[in-house]
Amino acid sequence: MDVVNSCQPWQSGEDQWLVNDAQRDRVVDFLRNSYVDGRLSPADFEDRVSRALAAVTRADLNATLAGLAVIGGRARSSQTARIAPGESLAAGLIGLSPLFLGPLGPMLGVAISPRGSWTRRQVAHQANFQVLALLLAMVVLGVVAKTGMLVIAFPLVGMAWFAGTITHAARAFEGVEWTNPLLDAIPLKFFDDGRRRLTGSVTRGR
Repeated sequence: MDVVNSCQPWQSGEDQWLVNDAQRDRVVDFLRNSYVDGRLSPADFEDRVSRALAAVTRADLNATLAGLAVIGGRARSSQTARIAPGESLAAGLIGLSPLFLGPLGPMLGVAISPRGSWTRRQVAHQANFQVLALLLAMVVLGVVAKTGMLVIAFPLVGMAWFAGTITHAARAFEGVEWTNPLLDAIPLKFFDDGRRRLTGSVTRGR
């Protein structure tokens, strides 16, 4: 069975064409499923994911799939990729840590979670949200304090932070890929989510 063509419908034999983040993520999801299925050892999984995230061309990305057969004739898409229970549990618990440790909890989570893992992506989103929320809270409360409305603004800001923190944790426990809308509105990234970024590159022949 042709693993490359089964896993990657965009493969057309042009090995030197550039790949983008969506294509890297698709392969990482396939590798994660293979690991959950027991077809990869932890060391092999980490090595393949690292190479997939660093891939520049299709040839680089295809090489990370060497030796893997697609069970049932079709690879799972990124939308149906399975999340290992340990990953969702870890991301959920780290998502709750700001209630006790503030931004330090997710920051530590980023430091200890494997690069390229689903947990790393979620924890990085959580850490970015916590730092951004803290900065915005300081600015908003600083401005409001001059108006004498601090007693009203403070609990509102606190409730907004609490809601965002709990939602992050709940989504992580469910194994759902989720980014806080605040991070979409203000795309500041303080912590890397583990995915390689190629600025200005164009993927041809998709």
